[in-house]
Amino acid sequence: GSTPNPPGGIIDRDAAGKPTGVFREMAAMELIESTLPDPGEVGVANILHAAMTDLEQKGILAASEAFAGNWYPLEAKVRAYNRVLEQGGPIRVTLMPELLAAERIGWLEPGHLPDIRLHPDLRIGPLKLMADGAISARTAALSKPYENSDTSGYLALDRQELEQRLLRAQRAEMPTATHAIGDRAIKITLEMIEKVQTICPKAHLHHRIEHAILIDTPLCGRLAAAGIMVAAQPQLLLEMGDTHY
Repeated sequence: GSTPNPPGGIIDRDAAGKPTGVFREMAAMELIESTLPDPGEVGVANILHAAMTDLEQKGILAASEAFAGNWYPLEAKVRAYNRVLEQGGPIRVTLMPELLAAERIGWLEPGHLPDIRLHPDLRIGPLKLMADGAISARTAALSKPYENSDTSGYLALDRQELEQRLLRAQRAEMPTATHAIGDRAIKITLEMIEKVQTICPKAHLHHRIEHAILIDTPLCGRLAAAGIMVAAQPQLLLEMGDTHY
């Protein structure tokens, strides 16, 4: 029970301070994932092949992996994908690398990405960041508290850290895709993107906000004016109803 909450994550505890077994958000779940046995690149390739086969059977021939490099080393993940695709894997894949994972191996350095060997059906997409959590876990950052609660969620990154990460991506001329679900997280992400676009203008570079579930009309207008794209998943409203994200 002495393990503190990691930055960007929450470990639920009972009245006595004992963990209940609920870990909220990726930063907390990494505490568990870090103890799992390493499947090795061949094991990862086998898992990817099984997933691709399942997608193909469902008629899905293209997919994206968000936060690539978060739980398994990014370069090893690329090699595993190359292996599966070279063996006839049927799915076109876009990898969205976790920003810090890409940065650790030099992908944000000028001219580095062209040197990466990629199968024709594998491409590198935007860098992934987290601005908040999820509605179902009451960790999405809202401007007002949740119903029957005194919490309004939380920010996975403070404004300064979010700005600095976005700025590093901007200078590397790599687009980003920031997970932001609550209206407070969406607004702050928008403001930070606007700021880095002013500090380091790149007219051809278009950043993206993932999900943007709780959004109002003024925010929509500002996103459009800033050239920021939104990747929403409206089909999940049918699957999850009021617990959507």
